Amino acid sequence: MILSKTIRLFLESIGRSEETEFYLRKFQDHASPYFALVIPDAQTLAESVEVLAFDLEFLLTLGLKPALVVPVAADTKELRAAFPDGLSVLVADDPAELVPAQSGRVQFLRARGQLHTTSDEPIFFHYTERDNPAPVHAEDTAMAERAEALLAARPGTHISISSPLDLLREMFTVRGAGTMVRRGSTIDTFHAASEVDHERLLALLLDSFGRPLTDPSVLDPVSVWHIESGYHGAALLEDHAAGKYLSKFAVMTYARGEGLAGELWSELKQYPALFWRARPNNPINPWYLRQSDGHQNTSEWIVFWRGIASGHLEDIIDVCTARPAEFVPVAKEN
Repeated sequence: MILSKTIRLFLESIGRSEETEFYLRKFQDHASPYFALVIPDAQTLAESVEVLAFDLEFLLTLGLKPALVVPVAADTKELRAAFPDGLSVLVADDPAELVPAQSGRVQFLRARGQLHTTSDEPIFFHYTERDNPAPVHAEDTAMAERAEALLAARPGTHISISSPLDLLREMFTVRGAGTMVRRGSTIDTFHAASEVDHERLLALLLDSFGRPLTDPSVLDPVSVWHIESGYHGAALLEDHAAGKYLSKFAVMTYARGEGLAGELWSELKQYPALFWRARPNNPINPWYLRQSDGHQNTSEWIVFWRGIASGHLEDIIDVCTARPAEFVPVAKEN
């Protein structure tokens, strides 16, 4: 689909172009009748119809097909008049009736937006089968329970909660602007290479980095392997005098923005000292910056660290810059 300059500029105002284009392709490839079921609460329908109508019309302009889901008691005739032509309005009190036959993606909208903790901090991921870092605010308990019930009834459903003002940013950026409700991944930890399925791990690295390793033996120094049970993501660590070196951090392309990276990173928080490197053009560098205490730019790399003693900084920078490239370089076009 060829997008006009105006639409592209608007998408870029939402997030990084590579992120918005990735999600646009992902949404366009969906096989369900609707790429998403948008479910607003009563307050949104009463106070934010114009905002919601703009969001839905923009999605239709992108060639996407969302469906607005309203309760049985709603005045659908009046609602259809408020929303763009071509928008499907489905009636259901329980969204489980529509999942997955109509769509596998559910977007709850409410004026309060995403879930919050009891200290009113925003929650970006809420897990149903994994410990959550903090309890949910009392005002958000009913919304959390509704989403949890849907996920229990329809496992595998993509569920997120945001405000109508944040709908597009929530949909088209990795960081998002809402709360994703997930069961939570199982992360296995191995301390021996013999315990790892190397064929599946190499396939994961190829998908994540877009290039094969120069030689699988570059993984020989790895001492700790944190791998999602389905080999959709992995964090590989090597021992170093200054702390753990994060040799590889990989997430399958289709799983990005689904919360797996955050779950893997939670496993890394057990290590008091950690350092890693990334190319300057790595699209997740802004995320790495938020996870680090500091960083140093070199000619070829950005070296990040967390919990590293100041006396070891020069050493870890030397370690990172001296290591050769471990993936086959991208072929240059003539």
